[in-house]
Amino acid sequence: MSTGEIHIGDTTKLIFTIEDEDEAAVDVSGATTLTIKLQDPDGNTADYTAALNGDGTDGKITYTTTNAIWDESGPWKGQGYVVIGTTEYYSDVHTFMVHGNL
Repeated sequence: MSTGEIHIGDTTKLIFTIEDEDEAAVDVSGATTLTIKLQDPDGNTADYTAALNGDGTDGKITYTTTNAIWDESGPWKGQGYVVIGTTEYYSDVHTFMVHGNL
């Protein structure tokens, strides 16, 4: 997950790390599906096509949001998801605030 404060209308680069049950990074370079899932404060979810952040050996996937995604202030949730072969992997769920503007 990226760091820094997110505001309504921002363009933001999100980064999620996919780890196995031992908390070791999963090599996602061969993943056939890379997705970032976001949930807004009302509980609505949407999936966005992610990309590798680097060569994928560190388990990191990324998505750069458009300014239209952050349309509501409050607590949002995000999670990375990949499919490698027949195995699905998920990142931790991260909760973060989207702030209004002055």
